[in-house]
Amino acid sequence: MRGAQYSTIELENLGRDRLLSMAIRDTESRPLMLRALGSQKALDQDFQSYIWTLLTLAPIVIAVSLVASYLWAARALLPIQRINASAKRISAERLEERLTVENPNDEIGDQNRIDRQRSEFIHDKGSFHFCVSGQQT
Repeated sequence: MRGAQYSTIELENLGRDRLLSMAIRDTESRPLMLRALGSQKALDQDFQSYIWTLLTLAPIVIAVSLVASYLWAARALLPIQRINASAKRISAERLEERLTVENPNDEIGDQNRIDRQRSEFIHDKGSFHFCVSGQQT
């Protein structure tokens, strides 16, 4: 026999018990069989307590995770919502108004910088139009 072996046994007047059997050697290297008996009832109670703990905590953990995910997503999308609100305020009468960008080093800031450069280029060159042949008039 290698390692420990567990088995459940039924004993009269004791009920269900858990039996541990394990081969060991004494100080003179003679083989011995070690057996220990423990109540299955205590193991069942521990198992039930683990199940109830899991069933109680799992919904709480899921709820906290959902709330945290919602708050994180709302925080991540807040700059886009602000830009969207600013874009709605800009109309044909207020084209000189520009979008405000909180962080010039992110993707939105890069896009804003490119748009400003494009606007400055067009403003510096004046308004120009291409005719059907592609020549500047």
